[in-house]
Amino acid sequence: MNPIKIDSRRINEYDDYVLFLTDHFNFMKLHNPLWSLSAWAKHMGFKNTSTLSRVLKNQREIGPKLFHVLCTYFQMNEEEIRHFKILIKKNQIKKLEMKMFCKSSKLPVCSML
Repeated sequence: MNPIKIDSRRINEYDDYVLFLTDHFNFMKLHNPLWSLSAWAKHMGFKNTSTLSRVLKNQREIGPKLFHVLCTYFQMNEEEIRHFKILIKKNQIKKLEMKMFCKSSKLPVCSML
């Protein structure tokens, strides 16, 4: 994978990594109509789009391998890497809190989780 400089927005400007990744995808698509999830996954060395697609839909957590690949892809410095780790933990906590809430609740939204 050849790391490339992306747009000028950095992970530190976000409080949600899914939004950061989605914004990046949309930026790339705007500047290159041929850009696709498949092209992005291939550029990062993945054989298919399922992992990246599920992360963008917030259906999958970012594991160590994908974390490393994304840090390299975005050419993150140490501060950005720390911030990215915090956003991942924040997302995990938010999902856990929602699951715990749904265990004690009968709200319709919980049946969609």
